Amino acid sequence: MDQITSILRTIEDTEVPHIFTHHITTSIHKAALERGLPGYKHFDQRAMILARPDDIVCIAGHIDQRYVHYLSSLGLGPKGDRIIELDAESGDDPDKTLASMLLSSPKLLRTIRELIPDRNRVVLNPYLASSAEFDLGAALEDVLGKQVLVLGGNADIVARANLKHLTHAKARDLAIPMAPGEIVELNEHSDSGPLDVTPLLKAIARYVSHTGRVIVRGTHGVGGSGTFIAEGPSEDIARKLKTFVAQQIHHIYLVQVMFDIVTTPNVQMFVEPDTGAIWCVGATDQRVDKNFEHKGNVYPSNAKTLADMICSARKLTCWLQTGGFTGLAGFDFVEYVHPETGEHEHIFVEMNARVNGATYPVFLTERLNALQAGCSSPLIKAFLSAKTTTKATTFSELQDMHSRFFFDPCTGRGIIPYNTGRLANGMCDLVFLGSSRQDVEDMYQRFSGAHTKPEIS
Repeated sequence: MDQITSILRTIEDTEVPHIFTHHITTSIHKAALERGLPGYKHFDQRAMILARPDDIVCIAGHIDQRYVHYLSSLGLGPKGDRIIELDAESGDDPDKTLASMLLSSPKLLRTIRELIPDRNRVVLNPYLASSAEFDLGAALEDVLGKQVLVLGGNADIVARANLKHLTHAKARDLAIPMAPGEIVELNEHSDSGPLDVTPLLKAIARYVSHTGRVIVRGTHGVGGSGTFIAEGPSEDIARKLKTFVAQQIHHIYLVQVMFDIVTTPNVQMFVEPDTGAIWCVGATDQRVDKNFEHKGNVYPSNAKTLADMICSARKLTCWLQTGGFTGLAGFDFVEYVHPETGEHEHIFVEMNARVNGATYPVFLTERLNALQAGCSSPLIKAFLSAKTTTKATTFSELQDMHSRFFFDPCTGRGIIPYNTGRLANGMCDLVFLGSSRQDVEDMYQRFSGAHTKPEIS
C-alpha cells in the first residue's frame, strides 16, 4: 500500500509564495451552483486556512476581519495585507470568475506585485485550473517579471478528467473496479422541449434488479449535485426522473447499480510539478446523505479496502500525470459488502481533478498538529467536517455565540469554523477536532443537537 504522506509538502517550500484563487465558478455551471450550493460565490474564503502568513488569498467580496484575527491567533492564515478583496460580483455573467475579475484590474495585479518578494518562482494555487487561471498566470508573469506556475498543469486534461463519463471509460480501460452500468446520452429536441428520458428509464430497468436501487449521475457535478437515486415503483421513478432531468444542465449520464454502502472514502493524490512524483496525501470517509450529497468528511477512515482504493487512485493519477496534470486530485470510492461472498470490496465512483472538499480539513489538521508539536501540546488524532446552518450571519456573531466550543490548543480539541463567507446565507462549515473518531462524532452530535441543524440542500 502507498504510504499516506503529509499534505503540507504540497505547499511547504518557504521560498515559493502561493497566490490562492479558490473561487469555484469555473468548476460547474452557475445555475447548478446557485441551486445546490447557496453562498458559493464566497467559497473562496476556504483558502484562508491553507495560506501561510506570506501567501496571498484573493476573494470575491469582503472578509470579516475578526475571522482574520482569529486565525492569526492560532498561527493560521495570511497576513491581513495579503488578502486581496474584489468588489466585483459575478452578476448575471456565468463566465465572470475570480480570475477574470483579477485580469480586468491592473491595479490589483500591481498590488500583488508589491506583495511578492524577489524570489525565483510564484505558484498560482486555484480551486480548479481552467483556461482562465492560465490566462491569469500569464498576466501575473508579465506583471511580476518571473515564472508563475499554475497548479493543475494542463487545462485540457483537467476539463476532461472532471467529466464523469470520460473518467468512467478510462477507469474501465485500467480495469479499476466499478459498479455495473453504462453511459446514456439524451438527445435535445429542436423545439427546446423537455428531454425524452426514455433511454435513462430503459437503462435503469436493466440494472435495478441487482440491488433494487440505481444511481444516476450527470457528467458534471460537485458535492453530489446532479445525482438521482432510482428506487421504488417504476411510475414514481419516471415522474421523479423527469423532474430531475429538467433541472440539469447536462445531457450525459452515468447509470450504475447502487450497492448498500459501508463507507464512501475520498483519496487525495498530489502530482509534484517539477518531478512528476505522485503522492497520496489524504484519505477520509465522506459523510453523505440519502441522496449521496456530500455533507463533510471524517478522519481516520474506517475502510477495510483502503489500500486497494489508493492503488486504484494511483492508476488514475498516473493517467493524469502523463497528460500534464499537476497538483491535487481527489478520488471517490464506495466500500460495500459483496452480496454473494460477504467480503468487503471497493468500487470507483468519480474523480475530481482539483482541490477537494476534504483538502481543507486535512490541511488544517496537519498544520495545527505541526504547531501543536512545536509547543509540546496534545496532537489532533481525528476530525469531522460538517456543513451546518446557524443563526449567526457573521463570524463575529458566531464567535460571540459559540466561542466556548472553539478549538483549544491546550487540549487539542474543539471546533474551528471555515468557509465563513457562507454566514451571510446562515451557513458555515465547521471542523471538529479531537482525540479519536468517536470523540469528534460525539462532539458533532452534541453541538448540532444544541446549536445547529444539518444543512438542507
